[in-house]
Amino acid sequence: MRDSEARLNVIVTGVGALIGQGIIKSLRLADYNVRIIGVDRGEWSFGASRCDAFHQKPFDETGDEYLGFWQEIIESESVDLVIPGLEVDVDFLEARRAWFAELKVRLALNCSDLIAATRDKWLFDKKHFAGTGLAGIPTCVAESWEAAIDQLGPPPLLLKPKIGNGSR
Repeated sequence: MRDSEARLNVIVTGVGALIGQGIIKSLRLADYNVRIIGVDRGEWSFGASRCDAFHQKPFDETGDEYLGFWQEIIESESVDLVIPGLEVDVDFLEARRAWFAELKVRLALNCSDLIAATRDKWLFDKKHFAGTGLAGIPTCVAESWEAAIDQLGPPPLLLKPKIGNGSR
């Protein structure tokens, strides 16, 4: 670590998932002078053990208590930056940019226009990506399994929701 740099207190969300764990690993490998505070629903996740501190997220992420959870962590841990590792956290942070700014914490987010444009993956492909000339993955929105096979060919197929993350 570089002694001349001020220590940065960073929250990484979704430390139980691969993206959150990758963020932690990248911060450690880059030798940044950071203290990593992990946030996840699962207190026994592998990622929690890779953090300097860990806070278990409440399961109700809709009420005022959830904002209280965030305010408590930001104040008690003197947080400088929040890096979301889950799409649900991107959406939560995006909707509350001004609230976090009042707490004087920075958010590692793309601009609001890009977040809105990419929320629906299929529409983003049709409106923005298709005209770039870059190779894409054949995609369809089908009414049935048979219709998907007609459009894309025989299985195996990777199924992803239009909005949200994950695949099946």
